[in-house]
Amino acid sequence: MKKTISILPYDPNWPNIFEQEALRIKEVLAENCLEIHHIGSTSVPGLASKPIIDIIVVVKDLNNAVNPLEDIGYIYKGEYNIPMRYYFKDTKNSIHIHMYEEGHPEIELNLMFREYLRSNSDAREAYAKLKHNILKDKTSFIKESYQFVNYTLYKGDFIRNILKIAEFNRLRILKCSDETEWKAAKYFRDTYFFGPYGIVDPYTWTFNHKKHAHLVFNFGQIKGQL
Repeated sequence: MKKTISILPYDPNWPNIFEQEALRIKEVLAENCLEIHHIGSTSVPGLASKPIIDIIVVVKDLNNAVNPLEDIGYIYKGEYNIPMRYYFKDTKNSIHIHMYEEGHPEIELNLMFREYLRSNSDAREAYAKLKHNILKDKTSFIKESYQFVNYTLYKGDFIRNILKIAEFNRLRILKCSDETEWKAAKYFRDTYFFGPYGIVDPYTWTFNHKKHAHLVFNFGQIKGQL
C-alpha cells in the first residue's frame, strides 16, 4: 500500500492532546519518569505539520519503562536510527514517544530545534514551505532506506542548518540514514582507514545491506566530514 503524508495547518488543540497524554504517561511510569516534553512540529504554534504528537520522555531506566507503556497501548519499535533511544507508537500512529535516559544529547537537540522555530518566524515559514515542496516530489513517498521514507530524509539538511545556527554542539551517535550522514561516514573511512594505505574501501556494498548498520559520530553538526 502506498504511503500517504498529510501536512495540516497548525491545530491549537495539539498542545492539549500532549498534556492529556503526558498525564497518562506520568501516571504509569511513576517515579521512573523524570521529564516529559512536547517536541516536533505540533509543538510549534503556527507551524503546519503532520497530525502526529511527538513526545520526549526522560526516564531513570529505559528497560523498566517498556511494559508500563505497552500496558496503556503503545507499541515498542526499537531504537530506529538513534542508539539508546526507545521509540514507541500508539495503535493509531498519532502519538510517538522518544524515550531517553537523562543526559542523552537528542533531548537537548530536539528542545533547541523547537525553541528556535518558536522564536523565529522566518525559519518557521521556511520549514513549512519546505515540507509542502517536498510533497510535490513524487519520490518523497519512496522508502529508499529500509526505515525512512524520503520525506523524512529530505528535511535533514534544513534541520542540521537550524541546529548549527542555534549552536547545538553536543557529541552525537547516529546510524547513517541520509546522504549527508553517509558522506560523513565515507569520509571517515577513506581518511582514517583505507586512504592512508592506498586502498579503495572494499566494503561499500554493506552501505545498502539491511543486515549492516553504520554509525556516524559527530560533534555538533555534520559538515560532510567528521
